[in-house]
Amino acid sequence: MSLPELKGASRSEVSAKPMFLTSKMKEENAERTGGRKSIFGVRTNEKFYEEKRSIGGKPTVLFPFKGGEQYVGEWMRGEKSGFGTQNWAQGHKYEGEWQNGKRMGKGTFFVKDKGANQLRKQYTGDWVDDKKHGVGVFIGKTGDVYEGEWQLNLRHGMGKQAYAPGSAETSYNGSWAAGKRSGLGILELANGDRYEGHWLNDFKEGPGRYFYRATNKVYVGEWVAGIPKCGSYSDAPLGCFPDLAAAVPETVPSTFDGANGALAEPFVIPDLHVLGAGNIVSEAAAQIRADRARRQNAEAAAEAGDAGEEGGAASPAGSVAGGGGGRGAGGGG
Repeated sequence: MSLPELKGASRSEVSAKPMFLTSKMKEENAERTGGRKSIFGVRTNEKFYEEKRSIGGKPTVLFPFKGGEQYVGEWMRGEKSGFGTQNWAQGHKYEGEWQNGKRMGKGTFFVKDKGANQLRKQYTGDWVDDKKHGVGVFIGKTGDVYEGEWQLNLRHGMGKQAYAPGSAETSYNGSWAAGKRSGLGILELANGDRYEGHWLNDFKEGPGRYFYRATNKVYVGEWVAGIPKCGSYSDAPLGCFPDLAAAVPETVPSTFDGANGALAEPFVIPDLHVLGAGNIVSEAAAQIRADRARRQNAEAAAEAGDAGEEGGAASPAGSVAGGGGGRGAGGGG
C-alpha cells in the first residue's frame, strides 16, 4: 500500500494489508510539514557525568539527559513556519508567528523571572528574524512600559515611554534612535516640570523649553549634554499649568519704618532688563551650535579614519594572497 493509499484507507484496510515503506515514504513521514504535536529537545545532564566520575564509573540512578526546549505548532520543510508556541529550558515562552525557524510577524514573548512562579509578559508586537522590529509594546520588570517603534531589538522611531512608579521621570513621548531618546520629544517629571525640545543620545541637546511648575516659569534656550547653556527665563505662558493661578508680580516688604513703628507697604520689585539681551542670547546660541557642528564633524572624521585603518590592516593579507601577481601589477603602475 502506497503512502497516498495509506492516508485514504480505513483502519480495517490498513490492518488487513501489510504495509511496506520505501525510503522515500519514510522521508515523507519524517518530514516536519504542517501542524504537529509537541516536539521536545533534550540537554546533557551534567550531574549524571559528575556523579559517574565521583563513583568511578559505576551505575547511577541519574539519566544522562534532561528536558530542554518544547515547540508546538506549524512546520514547513522541517522549519518552524506558521503559528506556534516555543518554551525554552529557562522557562521563557513565545507565542506567535514563525518563518524559516525564526520569530517572524506578530507574537508575544513571556519571561520567567528568577524566583517567580508565573510567567510575565515582556513584549508583544512585530518580529523580524528573531528580533523586535516594527511596532510593539515592551513591559519592564519594574513596571515601565514602552509603546512604539522598534528596530533590531532597540527602540527606534516614534514611541512613548512610561517610567516605573516612583521614578523621577514619569513619561517621554517623542523620537528614539538606537535605543536612546534622540530628536524631538517631551519629557514629563514627577515634580510637575516638563521639557519640550531636542534630544541626542538620551541628553537634552539643542533648542528646548523647560517649564518649572513650582515657580510657573519657563526657560527657553540652548542645551548641551543635558545642561542649559544660554537662553531666557520668564513667566510661563497661561495654560502651561492649568491647576496654577496666573502669575502675579513678586512683592517683598520694605525696610522698617521707624517713624510709624511698623513695616511700610509692600512694593513691587521693578523689572530688570539687559540692553541687547536678544542679541546676546542669539550670539551665544550660534556659538554653541557651531561648536556642536565641529564636534560632530570631528567624530565623523574619527570614525572614517578608524574604518580606513581597518581596511589598511586587511590589505597586506590581500597582497600575500595575490602573490607575485600583485607585485607585478604594482611595478607596472
